[in-house]
Amino acid sequence: MSPTDIRLRIIAGQWRRRVIRSPALEGIRPTTDRIRETLFNWLAPHIVGARCCDAFAGTGILGLEALSRGAEHCTFIDNSAKAMSAIQSHLLDFSANNKASCLIERAEQAVLAKESIDVLFLDPPFDSNGLQDMISHCCKSNFLANEALIYVEYNVSCKLDLPEGWSWYREGSTQRIAYGLLAR
Repeated sequence: MSPTDIRLRIIAGQWRRRVIRSPALEGIRPTTDRIRETLFNWLAPHIVGARCCDAFAGTGILGLEALSRGAEHCTFIDNSAKAMSAIQSHLLDFSANNKASCLIERAEQAVLAKESIDVLFLDPPFDSNGLQDMISHCCKSNFLANEALIYVEYNVSCKLDLPEGWSWYREGSTQRIAYGLLAR
């Protein structure tokens, strides 16, 4: 990996303090340590044993953090073969291949019909316009468990309309980033 790679650390769990490196690819904007810590504090009662999906995986930090904290399985989805190669390398380093699936495709087109996802991470590049459609699609799909939570991260200037039957479980923001958990 090159010196311009993105370096992140896993905050807690069995891989706490481990550093991961990811190629600095266009559109990748990893979730900050502060936001990740807040998110996983919110998820603490839900993450152990959970089946997760890190759509728009990028660095894979959300899914890796979930696995580190006791998630049963995580499906990583990203359309970049380079990003997915880095994620697969981390899974090998952590001996976690049996806890993950990696799909190189667009998150909007991924088929997860056989899954029962408990926690879905949606953190697309800010310059994409598909977050609203992706939320609607996921909320109507049959791959989410009944008690599923959806994490969304987006530009604070965007406004999201929540699908019928879904509401904010928790939410927060910084000057530039809005984030939160959706629940039925």
